[in-house]
Amino acid sequence: MLGTIFAKPLQPNKIASGNSVGEFIENPAPNTYQKYCDAAVWCNENNATIEDKGDYYEVVAIPAPTIEEVRERKMTELASAFDAWRADGATLISSLGFEADADEKANADVNGLVIKGQPAVFMDAHNQAHELTLDQLKTLQSEIIDSASYGYQKKWAYRDAINNATTVEDLNAISIVFTPKDFSA
Repeated sequence: MLGTIFAKPLQPNKIASGNSVGEFIENPAPNTYQKYCDAAVWCNENNATIEDKGDYYEVVAIPAPTIEEVRERKMTELASAFDAWRADGATLISSLGFEADADEKANADVNGLVIKGQPAVFMDAHNQAHELTLDQLKTLQSEIIDSASYGYQKKWAYRDAINNATTVEDLNAISIVFTPKDFSA
């Protein structure tokens, strides 16, 4: 299909048969609307496109993205993944024995409880209640801060891997995943 040319203008799918009035037959021309549509479907399934060459249309391969285009997309993917994780996806495994949210809201909530300066009920990442002492709240506060630092370190490591990749394949092999920091050990 690559290299197929459709002369302009495109032709109707059916033409008058010439045998009797109102009788139509399939147009045998190589440049009918239907053949053009079939080529467009093929292009969508085979990484190709139809280019307007002025006097005709031609089916051509879509060029592979350059390493810089893939690098730019990967950096955008990294920024989006990190922002989503920090805003509403970060968790940690606490030394207190449960999984806790560690995103920006959790940080603000725990800071508020520490400032309040008294024991409090804390809801973990699975909405299970835990009665925590002030010292436990301070431990959780410290873990959330350390988890954020861990997330930034992961982000920077991904950024370095993206910047240091020398091929498109290397870039495509980078899987960006932010995982909970484990403080239980």
